[in-house]
This record gives sequence, structure tokens and C-alpha cells, in this order.
Amino acid sequence: MNLTTKGFSLVELLVVVSIFVILTSVVLFNQDRFSSEISLSNVTHAIALDIRKAQVYGTVVRGDGSNNFDSAFGIHYEQDAGSNIVYSLFSDDNKDGLYTSGGDEVFLPPTTLGEGNLIDKVCTFKGSDEDCLERGGGGALASIDILFKRPDPAAIITTDVDGVAVNQRKDRVEITVVSALRDRKRIITVSSSGQISVGQTVTTN
Repeated sequence: MNLTTKGFSLVELLVVVSIFVILTSVVLFNQDRFSSEISLSNVTHAIALDIRKAQVYGTVVRGDGSNNFDSAFGIHYEQDAGSNIVYSLFSDDNKDGLYTSGGDEVFLPPTTLGEGNLIDKVCTFKGSDEDCLERGGGGALASIDILFKRPDPAAIITTDVDGVAVNQRKDRVEITVVSALRDRKRIITVSSSGQISVGQTVTTN
């Protein structure tokens, strides 16, 4: 008895391989976007927690390096040498209402975001007026400080405009964080009342 052996033709094999390649590409592409979104969520909440830490330090009994218990605590935003926006957690030891290099104690050194995420800009708002510290050297501001001083949990917002520190009661501060793929962003909002919130992920393109 003769047995006939059948297999895949070359065309069928190519079709199957092509389907696997397409499915794998789709899965890997979505995996990158999913990982980027998770990473963006993690870093925005980490920034919000650092701001909350400054608020807690400033409104409860937390001493500075000199064991003084009446110093304000805050977050300082500025550009580093690479024009990226970094932030520090500090105590206002000299009580001038802003971060002073060498004069205030830094509890969290200048911090950049991991996994390719970046702070795109930090903006202050007062009514319809908007002033921003922007990544890459743009924007009107050189630095922004958000301070908290006991017993008031409200945010004290200080801006540096052309080397002049201006202590103002702004309505809010918005910190915009962009993902490693630059296709998504999340905004952290700090209101003058001291409320800290993290917005939903928004697609940028």
C-alpha cells in the first residue's frame, strides 16, 4: 500500500511566518507603549509624593540641620547643565522664602527622572497670567520654589525672574511630565491651598 505524504507548500509557510511576524510586531509595539505609560505614572506619583513630603515636613515638627523647628520646607525647580529640569527638597534655613545655594540644607539632591521620562515644564498661574520654566532653556523663569511653613499647609510659591526672586501668592503650579516615547504626558497640580493632585495621562500627538 502506498502512503502519500503531504506538507506545507512554500506559499503557505510564508503566509504563516508573515502572520507571526505581524502579531509579534504588534505585541512588542504595544508592550513598549504600555511600559512607557506605567513608567510615566510611577514618576509622576513619585514627584507628587516628594512635594507631599515637603508639605509634611513644613507643617509638622521636623527640624533642619541646625535643629531649628521653624524653617519652611520646599521643592526647588531649576535647569541643570543639560537644560533638563531637576528638583530638590530643601529646608529654608535662612528664612528668605526661597532656595539659596549654600545657605539652605538639601534633603533630596537635584533629581532627574529615570527611564527616559522628563519634566517638560513647570508653570505658575495667577488669574490669566502664566509664567513657565521650560526644558531646553525656554520660558521666562529661572527657577520656581514651592514652600510650606507651619502651621499653614498652603503653598508659598516663589519665582526667579531675571535673577530677582518674587514671592507671590499664585493660584497654582503645574508640573508637566512627558514619557520616554514623548507621546504621553501627565500634569501634577499644586494649588495655593496646598492640594496636590496628579492628572490623567494625555496623548500628546
